[in-house]
Amino acid sequence: MFQSTLNHLYDYTMEVALMSQADKHLLVQSEVIQGEVVVAKPRVFVSSTYYDLRHVRERIEDFVNTMGYEAVLFESGDIPFRSDVPLDHSCYAEIQNCHLLVLIIGGRYGSPASGDEPPDSETERDEFFKHYNSITKEEYDTAIMKDIPVFIFVDSGVMGEYQTFKKNRNSKAINYAHVDSINIFLLLDGILSQARNNFVKAFSRLDDITSWLREQWAGLFSDMLLRQQERTRMTTISTQLEDLKAVTEGLKKYSDEMLRSTLGQRGIDVIAEEENRLRKLTIRRFARTPMIKHLLRRESSNEEPRTPEQLYTALEESESLRSFLESIGSTELIDDWCAPRSFALRDYIGLRNDYFDIDPSELPISALGLSPVVGRMVAEAGIRKISELLRMDPRRIVGIGPERASEIKHAMRSIIDDS
Repeated sequence: MFQSTLNHLYDYTMEVALMSQADKHLLVQSEVIQGEVVVAKPRVFVSSTYYDLRHVRERIEDFVNTMGYEAVLFESGDIPFRSDVPLDHSCYAEIQNCHLLVLIIGGRYGSPASGDEPPDSETERDEFFKHYNSITKEEYDTAIMKDIPVFIFVDSGVMGEYQTFKKNRNSKAINYAHVDSINIFLLLDGILSQARNNFVKAFSRLDDITSWLREQWAGLFSDMLLRQQERTRMTTISTQLEDLKAVTEGLKKYSDEMLRSTLGQRGIDVIAEEENRLRKLTIRRFARTPMIKHLLRRESSNEEPRTPEQLYTALEESESLRSFLESIGSTELIDDWCAPRSFALRDYIGLRNDYFDIDPSELPISALGLSPVVGRMVAEAGIRKISELLRMDPRRIVGIGPERASEIKHAMRSIIDDS
């Protein structure tokens, strides 16, 4: 029965559109094809206008492939064009299957994206071309929407004129020599207004692009290794702390028993006083955690604000974040805080684990705020089993979103293979 259920769920997740081709490339570390091992490669989409930058695109394609990555360019046949949608829509779809995007901005803004075609009237056409979305811009917007890392390079001549444009934004008398449309400058405005993922580098030679990409990608790899080392270190520390905690609890039980047996009622009173002192210290530390600090600030505006001890007791007695919020009268927070992948859910599970030793794997699935697809997987296979296969602290399963559904699917494949 277990085997059948897991196979059914595995087949279901294979059909879930949430799993992108990019996930498959990263998760499947290698595959055997006709006796040869094919190692997964990061896919790099190269976005730019074509005719004015085709030689740059060719060189970047060679550079990316030489680095051992997989360059994705439409002119090289790397994009499967569907017959039932406009050509540019196939490009946008393929970007979602890539891991990185390199955006090259030259002097041409590019052709209008499908669905944004110019009108027939000449007057209206002139007005249209003052502000329209090009295919290149839509490719960039797609990457940003999917939170794909973008590396942006701007021709140095264009960048110089952009500085002039910023100082003469409302002037219509200036004819710019390096661009065919001020929409290029408006695109740069949009890029630079982003809070992140928007570093722009000017280039005058191709080496300016390739040398910077080489350094940046080496930095990404170094950062990944450091994070992996940090996770290993934190896991080791966590294990040591758990061992120390177990020893401390054993010593406390021993000393408590000694006090009871030698001092009688006086020993019992000493134990009670010490436990009360420790509880107060714990509640003081509990009140400094981000979630509780926020709730205490909200409580301060009430006529009879709850104390940190009351919040501590309410959280200890709660079965889920929803029941905790209901018990302290903060029902207006439920929709936002109990949404899948919310930080509040993760904080709640962390507090339950840190202060009350509640193992996340023992909580009901409904308390974890998982996305529906992931929730069904975890419910079938079990939180602890999934967390072990993902080499993940069980509490980090909390609020996990659909972008990691593919990892859980591969973890479940391991369960099936072992069954």
